[in-house]
Amino acid sequence: MTIPSFEEAVRGFKYKSPFAPFVIELTDSRTILVDDPDAIGLSNGTMGYIDADGNILTISYQQVSALRPASLESAK
Repeated sequence: MTIPSFEEAVRGFKYKSPFAPFVIELTDSRTILVDDPDAIGLSNGTMGYIDADGNILTISYQQVSALRPASLESAK
């Protein structure tokens, strides 16, 4: 995934109206459920996300293998 494709995909999910949760699949097989668009910050190929527990996750475009709509299954 390139920086422009990563940022375009994240913005597409973040600003979708109405917002729908989405999943970020990482190259190490972990998944992150994004259920709040206001918890996302994006700059220069890096995304910051504050999860429900208040933890700040920093995700580089290089760590991402895919972004997809959330399904009924939970994120790992």
